[in-house]
Amino acid sequence: MKKCKKESLNIDELTKKYMEAHIRKSSTRKLYDFAFRLFKRHLNDDKMAIESVTTRDVHSFCTWLSENYSANSASILMVIVKSLFAYAVRMGYIAENPFSQVDSKRMFARHSHHQALTRKQMEACERSLWASLRPEGSTAVSKDIVLQLENMRGSLFARMVFVLGFYLQGLSFADMMLLPMAAVQRRRYADGECFVIETSRRKTGKAVKIVVPQQHGRRFDLISVLYGEAKRRDSAYLVFPVSQVAADGYIYNKVEGDTSEGNADAYIYNKVKAVNGCVNRHLKRWWKELNADVLKDNHIDTAYTSYYSCRHTFATLYLDSPRASLGELATMMGRSSEYIDGYIREIRSEELLLTASDKVYGDNDAHSPLTEILEQQKKIINLLDNILRRLS
Repeated sequence: MKKCKKESLNIDELTKKYMEAHIRKSSTRKLYDFAFRLFKRHLNDDKMAIESVTTRDVHSFCTWLSENYSANSASILMVIVKSLFAYAVRMGYIAENPFSQVDSKRMFARHSHHQALTRKQMEACERSLWASLRPEGSTAVSKDIVLQLENMRGSLFARMVFVLGFYLQGLSFADMMLLPMAAVQRRRYADGECFVIETSRRKTGKAVKIVVPQQHGRRFDLISVLYGEAKRRDSAYLVFPVSQVAADGYIYNKVEGDTSEGNADAYIYNKVKAVNGCVNRHLKRWWKELNADVLKDNHIDTAYTSYYSCRHTFATLYLDSPRASLGELATMMGRSSEYIDGYIREIRSEELLLTASDKVYGDNDAHSPLTEILEQQKKIINLLDNILRRLS
């Protein structure tokens, strides 16, 4: 059994130490403070010793969350408080996390609206996108993509950002749309060219490093097109135009006279949710078209899919590899260790990241469709359960 430090902390002291040890954005800190206040209020004693918190207290708190918040909000708040006690275990203040016995998926039906796509469904999406970007018999990308980038609306733009999100290892919508060109570098490797993208998740502040080698074919090609267009237009962002931003199909000009990078970034970020909603509406129409055409026997459930499904899809298809590693997955997706495993192996080398992402993208162009659809669907469900257990 783990030995604990002699120092005994109460809930209030632990939350202060936790917040001092974790650097987060102000908006994220407010969310964490709110979750901790809810927990202390539920205990009715913020001076309670942390070793006195029992599994019964935790179940009572989770039941209260489920009765007062939506399933997704309740799950988020629970995971935040769970991370507080995971920190206490890691620092040796307590021996066990009282939240470890809580089945969040069962209690909150967590993320039921972010269903992952199967390999066959994702391949259908990719083929549909590239059929639009490259006219039949042509190896060049259609000029339509440039127009879509300029006004940032329409079905083609929505399809492009969804597939791009998958190509960027499930990067969240805001992180992808606000990916600065300064974070993207084109380099030479022994086997050809390679994009190296170094960014961080706005939600957690955790660094994310993405390596896109030339041998990944379509993945490399799409990023190459966006990179070339952004360079040509002298854009500050890989996807967003430098001087305009769209919200729900309408173009908004930047605040006049406001040229600072920080303010421009904040202005664009305020429009991301509206753009995301517009993209999701187009995605659902697109998926319905694919269901009626090439996915007649393997429908995408449009009620439980959105842009964010590209993140779950990447994680699911990664775990489908027999060489999958939770350490690699955590690093590639920008997850904090405390949410996946207290002892994960972080990846720093670009060569290792290239090898890790190759497990998903390496044979992307040549992968043959799976013959047993029903068995694959069951396998995906099991993998999703595995992901949620580790991320909660």
